[in-house]
Amino acid sequence: MKTILVVSILFWVFACSGSRSSSHSDAAGPLYVAGITTDSSYGYTQKNPIKVGGVNHDRGPLNEHTYLRNLSGANGEAISYWRLGSCCNFKTPNGIFGGGLLDIYRVARAGVQDTVVLYINMYDADTVWAPIGFQFK
Repeated sequence: MKTILVVSILFWVFACSGSRSSSHSDAAGPLYVAGITTDSSYGYTQKNPIKVGGVNHDRGPLNEHTYLRNLSGANGEAISYWRLGSCCNFKTPNGIFGGGLLDIYRVARAGVQDTVVLYINMYDADTVWAPIGFQFK
């Protein structure tokens, strides 16, 4: 039992320490970051989630965390985030039985009282942007 726990922990540590590169790649590799969006709904609504992809390559949650770890506030403030859950069933060829769920994250910026909610799609990949109010490190 201890061996399984140690192996599981080691796997998680190495899986979560993936590259933070922002070079162009498909959903299986590093995320391509285009800059800051001008679309006020990007990431803030269920209809316009941040598409980090990766689920078909066992990288869905890792892509989400890589994306979030590389965000900062609009003026470079550190952020913290936590997953609230999943919602919003949608059709996708990359999901189980043709569907997927968005992951919802609450994001706090250092020195800013209000938090925001971001919607992330780990099933479909697209060029990723920083939502309005954020930038990339």
